[in-house]
Amino acid sequence: MAKRARKVRQSLPEHFIFEITDFAPKYTFGVNHFRYRDEPWWEHIEVEVATACIFPPKVAGRPALFKLVGQRDVWTPFEWQQDKNWRPLCVGVLELPPSGGRFYASIPNDSMTPLSAALAQGLFRYALLYGPPLSRGKSPCQSIDFKQSVDLEDY
Repeated sequence: MAKRARKVRQSLPEHFIFEITDFAPKYTFGVNHFRYRDEPWWEHIEVEVATACIFPPKVAGRPALFKLVGQRDVWTPFEWQQDKNWRPLCVGVLELPPSGGRFYASIPNDSMTPLSAALAQGLFRYALLYGPPLSRGKSPCQSIDFKQSVDLEDY
């Protein structure tokens, strides 16, 4: 008897909205001692953003730490250089268990300065992620959007 293939139910993407509670920029610059990098210098720029989920209601109140890391080759990743048809699946993965949630994403290095400046001045109060519903506490999000205000009735 042949097995029947299970139908996979496609879920529509949804928004995850986080209120920003704090942020901390980090920067390191030095001589490159990494064996597999061609550049003479090594640079690491990162912004950690502390947040609390406010939407959707079923996960509201859960904390999440966003780690946004500047990457110089984000526009031309190795995979794309090898295959011009390659496309990324997500900008980062949201993990949102009841406590200790996190979101990690590599973003263009050139975007880190204006993003840090806007966060420092309190211009961004919310971070919105867009991706499939959580599955086993994770969602590969397709976009991240920082906003000054959010009307939850729009979602």
